[in-house]
Amino acid sequence: MAMIENILKTPTTIEVVFDAKMSNPNGDPDNENAPRQNSEGFGYMTPECVKYKIRNVLNIMANFGEIDPDTNHLYCSPDTYSIESSIRECFGKKPSDFKKLTFEDELTMRKKLCNYFVDARWFGMVNTSYSSYNTLGKIEGAFQLSFPMSYDPIRIASISNTRCCVSSDDERKGNEKVPKNKDRTMGRFSVVEYGLYHMYIQTSTKAILRNGVTEDDLKLLIQTILHMFDDDMSSVRPSMTVRKVVVVRQNRNSGRVRPTDIEDAMVAKLKPGVNSPTSFNDYNLEFKRDMLPDSVEVKEYTMDNPDGIIL
Repeated sequence: MAMIENILKTPTTIEVVFDAKMSNPNGDPDNENAPRQNSEGFGYMTPECVKYKIRNVLNIMANFGEIDPDTNHLYCSPDTYSIESSIRECFGKKPSDFKKLTFEDELTMRKKLCNYFVDARWFGMVNTSYSSYNTLGKIEGAFQLSFPMSYDPIRIASISNTRCCVSSDDERKGNEKVPKNKDRTMGRFSVVEYGLYHMYIQTSTKAILRNGVTEDDLKLLIQTILHMFDDDMSSVRPSMTVRKVVVVRQNRNSGRVRPTDIEDAMVAKLKPGVNSPTSFNDYNLEFKRDMLPDSVEVKEYTMDNPDGIIL
């Protein structure tokens, strides 16, 4: 197998810290869409939620011509949300149009899917249209995400609201069947009063080689993370902000550092006298570079410094 030009060669971990204020980062459908919270009171999100926000940034960048559309399509996008539609878009045929595939056919189609769809290349895909094929039926993602977790227990506020715009004239005027006071129907939603969350993204070398992930992919992923809340605002998510992104790259020949050790180097401590945080200013947040060996490269990325600052 020929080596892909500019292939991502170094094991890489991306540390991300972000916060939510009076927002619902990721509602739980099994709990009336309330913010997710574990048994000890810590907030959490699913990796799929973060991937969705990253895909939204990619979709916006593609629509405005900021990234190469030929290699950065989305198989999971607002335009498709159908594996069959994505297969037809990539190959020009429906899955049922393909007859029995040889192993070589699988490899060729897999390579084309990863080259065409950036989210398949990055996060993998479960290709239900080809579930009977081992190589094509499931593509492993090159970037594996942890569950974002809050540093401290969160407080959830349940908020009631009323509607002022009714659905019909009968409701507005009132009659025997529809009382007029129905125009004050109550609604409820829940938000996190404040939470500082952390997560990490780890590369899979095996998937990088199979999917053809490059240095350019890593740079693009970092930029999408920095901006993943820019166009994500809503009435139940008015304030979410990426606070720090640190990328640790390891020399393959100098020993490996576990992702959890890298995550532990990102330290968030409440300031003296603060027992229950209400804002980012209540924390001292620092990436302790001295907790990692000198052989690793550590860079911090911000919107002001998108190329990174060496720590």
